[in-house]
Amino acid sequence: MRTPRMIVLVALALVAGCGAEPRPVGPPPEPPVDMSFRVGDVREFALPLDAYRLSDEEFRAFDRARLLLVQRCMRRSGYAYPLPPSLPEFLGRNEKRYTLADPGRAATVGYHDPEADERSRELGAEQDMTAAEEVVLNGPQGGAGCNAEAVQQLGGTGVSGLVQSLSHEAYEQGLADSRVRQVSAAWSVCMRASGHEYADPPAANDDPAFATPAATEAEIAVATADLRCKRETNYIGVRAAVETAYQQRKVEENRYGLEAVRAGNERIRRAVAAIET
Repeated sequence: MRTPRMIVLVALALVAGCGAEPRPVGPPPEPPVDMSFRVGDVREFALPLDAYRLSDEEFRAFDRARLLLVQRCMRRSGYAYPLPPSLPEFLGRNEKRYTLADPGRAATVGYHDPEADERSRELGAEQDMTAAEEVVLNGPQGGAGCNAEAVQQLGGTGVSGLVQSLSHEAYEQGLADSRVRQVSAAWSVCMRASGHEYADPPAANDDPAFATPAATEAEIAVATADLRCKRETNYIGVRAAVETAYQQRKVEENRYGLEAVRAGNERIRRAVAAIET
């Protein structure tokens, strides 16, 4: 009797598998890092995945172009659409990624960001719009409006979902890393010596006692001690080195998708330049 070919192939695969090395179970090992790494100017600090994002200036240009396209679209329908003022960012892209990092801010505004409140005041409340205007802007249910049309003309939203997802994963992996847990514990011991009980920097940053209109003396005292302990333990440097390693691993594992993102960013740059000229 002739043995079916599929049975022969399955049998061969099982025999080959018997001698194969067992695959490791569990998460990959922690990547090597330079524990002595120090972040220079935290406002300029960049992570590997930032290479697949628009720069801050490019994103501002993208947003200006998007708003201009929305305005033109609204005007075609007979509606005014005043453009909001273009305001520069007051923090570097990664400046507060590992919570407060600037001693000057710690000593003056604590964990607060008064510039954000000022931006909100300058931009003003959302424009009062009629129901008809909102339909033109955002589209009817299941349809597309001026916002969607502008994004389509520019070739995207300017923010990659893939990059955002990989960045979040690397951040969470960094938090769980043994070296980050160790430096967080060292920071906590340092803070305790100053009379402040916090498990880690995010706990100090998010203390409900600091949810006040402006920084209090108590908040500034904690923030100042926080920055001193971060400096003494190299908390920012360790966090940055560890996350850099995890992000680099993400880049190597997702090269094809990230190259597609890079190409998409270049198309967006060209579209923005065409709108601005």
